[in-house]
Amino acid sequence: MGLNRNGIGRYESIVLFVGFIGLVALILLYNRPPFYDEDDYLRNVDLLQRYGFSKAYLLKHIGSAGPLYPALHYILAPLTKLETPYIRLLNVFLLLGTIFFIRLILKNLQFAQSYAWLVFAIPMTYVISGLALTEIPAVFFLSVALYLITHSITSDSSYFKSVLLLAAAGLFISFAILGRQPFLLILGALPILFFKKDQFVKTGILLLITLIFSLALPCYVFIVWGGLVAPDDGALYIRIAEEGISIQPIFFFLCTAYYAIVFFIATPSFYIRLTTSEILVSIVLTILFIGLNFKYHLFVFLPMAQLMRNTFSPSVVTWAEIIFGVLVLLVSLYFIVTLIRQLIRHNYQKELLFFAAAIMLIALACIKITWGFSSRYPAQALPFLVPMFAYFYKGNKYSNYRLGAGVLLGLTSLASYFILNGS
Repeated sequence: MGLNRNGIGRYESIVLFVGFIGLVALILLYNRPPFYDEDDYLRNVDLLQRYGFSKAYLLKHIGSAGPLYPALHYILAPLTKLETPYIRLLNVFLLLGTIFFIRLILKNLQFAQSYAWLVFAIPMTYVISGLALTEIPAVFFLSVALYLITHSITSDSSYFKSVLLLAAAGLFISFAILGRQPFLLILGALPILFFKKDQFVKTGILLLITLIFSLALPCYVFIVWGGLVAPDDGALYIRIAEEGISIQPIFFFLCTAYYAIVFFIATPSFYIRLTTSEILVSIVLTILFIGLNFKYHLFVFLPMAQLMRNTFSPSVVTWAEIIFGVLVLLVSLYFIVTLIRQLIRHNYQKELLFFAAAIMLIALACIKITWGFSSRYPAQALPFLVPMFAYFYKGNKYSNYRLGAGVLLGLTSLASYFILNGS
């Protein structure tokens, strides 16, 4: 694979930089006290101040995300005073750190480093970076780990140096898992990067070292908790499961539909034009899915659910749930099929295959979300999505408008949180 020397153009870079400026401006403009999930997770900092990094703290931990977020805010409290806008600006700094390491990942893979700025074309970036939420800290540590892993497998490092790099990578993955537990599933994709037919034992040992260091800290926390979440949240999930809502398959398709939209904004050249026969098959499948969905309610989804239910009659809402559910399913399936076709075109290039497997595993983790879907969940795939864009990106006269649309959607979404939820 040769070096991609083009990268993104000057005007495209300006559009994306406007996204960064807008992100910071909104944080400073709407300097409101913590709200939404911010204040809930910040309560853990008070617990840390009271109990320290102890078993007692872990047992009293609040929320479904792990202890990484409160640990960072606890350590940096002398700088942030646990006040806005500083606690939100911390996430902006972590986002910039994520971009820095994505640039290094791209360099390891011999791509132009400027592709890293495409993170600002992803609308979901803005909410998880503009609010003091739990995703960006975990994403940052994951991006550090991915840099160390890609450096180890693409450079001429000695075996001993590779051991050290991958042990460090495993440690950073453990921090990421302690930030967002769905990153546990990423470990299932790691073998794609490691195994070589002629060095099976050596690469197997390197993989094992990475996995051991990735799991050591999380395993301790999960043993204390008696599960993947803190006891209070675990009890909540048990009650939800008893009500028969333990798995939501629609959320897998919804997450991959988000991926589909993001790829269209950032690099529509990823998509392969459908043939006439494929279009006809799609039409037939659409009609079939609508019929099945109407009868069995297999996949129902309603965007802006509260607004829709307050505006339209129950019969209209029922049809909307069915049609939107089918739309999500079709967009998702189109994305998955296109991804498979692109992997075949690229001869299952191992880094691309790893990134693809990772984003699908993150989507798979969404089926265990039982309290409502959020764009924050597909946003966890940032360190995988952006390097994937580099494989397909082609600038054209519409690039500025597409990227600008992504920036505008992201800024609008963040502003809506401040306006509608702020006090």
